[in-house]
Amino acid sequence: ANLCIHPNYRSCGLGGKLLHHMINHAYEMGVSMIELQVKVTNKHAFNLYIKYGFKIVKQIYRYYNDDSDAYLMQHSCR
Repeated sequence: ANLCIHPNYRSCGLGGKLLHHMINHAYEMGVSMIELQVKVTNKHAFNLYIKYGFKIVKQIYRYYNDDSDAYLMQHSCR
């Protein structure tokens, strides 16, 4: 799944609400771990994931089509 917020609606708390809902839904479905990739330069998304308990597992070099790096992040649902 992708979590995207239109630029006109960023900084309104919508990303946090969606992420919180997704984490709760995963927990209710019995998922034990959520994993995601986030562009290293995407500080807003990175900070949101950190706020909701995601941890960096590793950096993936040249992950995106533009050769930019990503962080692989995980969140334990248990």
